[in-house]
Amino acid sequence: MADTRILLVDDEKEVTALLAKRLVRRGYQCDTAADGLQAVEAMREQPFPIVVMDVKMPNMDGIAALKIIVEPVSYTHLRAH
Repeated sequence: MADTRILLVDDEKEVTALLAKRLVRRGYQCDTAADGLQAVEAMREQPFPIVVMDVKMPNMDGIAALKIIVEPVSYTHLRAH
């Protein structure tokens, strides 16, 4: 798990801070972004194997960001909750 990086995306900093704290305790490496634009930039700089993203955010919502993020990559399984 130590090699597994997760990008947490939410405009509510308390949410990403809490999730990051819990995931780091379990051995994951976490980075955060405050909106879809920041998430897209983070993925362009260094792709993450796991992204946990809110849907309603300022600047760019999670759905729009997801469309940009997954476009250049072929996934065999994509699951949304």
